[in-house]
Amino acid sequence: MSGSLLVKTYSIHHNLHLKDFIDDYMTLLNSILSSLWESMVWKKKGKRLIPFIRKDRAFRKWLRDEHIRSWTYSKHYVDSAIKQAYSILGSWRKRYLKGRAGRNKPTLKRGFVRVKETLYSYRNGVVKISIKPFQESVFIDLKETWFWNRIRGLELGELILKEDRLIITVRKKIELKVEKPVAWDTNLLTLDGYDGEKDYTINLKDIYTIHRTYELKRRKIQSPPPKTAKKLLKKYRSRERNRVNDHLHKIARQLANQTNIFEDLTNLKERVAKTRSRSMNRQNSKHDYIKLQKYVKYKSAWNGYLTVYVKPQLTSKTCSRCGYINRDLRGAGTFECKR
Repeated sequence: MSGSLLVKTYSIHHNLHLKDFIDDYMTLLNSILSSLWESMVWKKKGKRLIPFIRKDRAFRKWLRDEHIRSWTYSKHYVDSAIKQAYSILGSWRKRYLKGRAGRNKPTLKRGFVRVKETLYSYRNGVVKISIKPFQESVFIDLKETWFWNRIRGLELGELILKEDRLIITVRKKIELKVEKPVAWDTNLLTLDGYDGEKDYTINLKDIYTIHRTYELKRRKIQSPPPKTAKKLLKKYRSRERNRVNDHLHKIARQLANQTNIFEDLTNLKERVAKTRSRSMNRQNSKHDYIKLQKYVKYKSAWNGYLTVYVKPQLTSKTCSRCGYINRDLRGAGTFECKR
């Protein structure tokens, strides 16, 4: 049994006129990002250049003082933007070191404002967000939202303010327990489980069919002009992702009231991608086992249940009752324990 602080997000639409404020915040954030980028030191290590981000106290103080001069809104938004800029640059650095990003400064285009806990108050279900100190604030009543009964009594974290909606985070401390455990084997078309007495099978064929359907659609739109094809590809990718996520969330809700045991398949897709088998890579691209595991872990943890991961080695050759390992299955579809 272990304690965890869990965070959940909800989104609520609003009709507040905040475009100018959000645009000014984005200008501030990109300016801070540029200052961090220009101060970054590149050091050669072997054949690669490694970036090092300045984080010393003197530099951070200069960064705050430099950008707070012309800022007309609440000063804590500058602190929020600095924190966000460091987070963005830190994420870029990790991707760069893994070879997934180039030496180009990350830029932000979508408008948003990160609202620290010092920039809002929360009383009786109403959020009051400070825009300009003692001059301008906005109010959003969470009691009128569809999720009010789910968050009532929970603690609010940082908020994300967008032009048309507010994203709120709620926190809850939970003691995770192991109860009603079911071990799952994830296959391309099925999720097969066993709890020591009963067998369970969840059909994943609908998810595979969605991927296959949109794969065929993408093949057909290669002939239109590049701009049209790009627009259609973006539309189809969004539809495919939304439909698949809907199915995965429904499956995860079925498993959210128990302890689930999965094989640890981290980086499996990357390992499969290194093979030269085109058919295997295509099949692997239609598999959403990592995302499904994450959804199940998140939803079951919110309900108080621990998700357990085990090493996948020999799991298909080991008896679930006595632990005997049959290393000579010879492609058998059903495991038989010789003990």
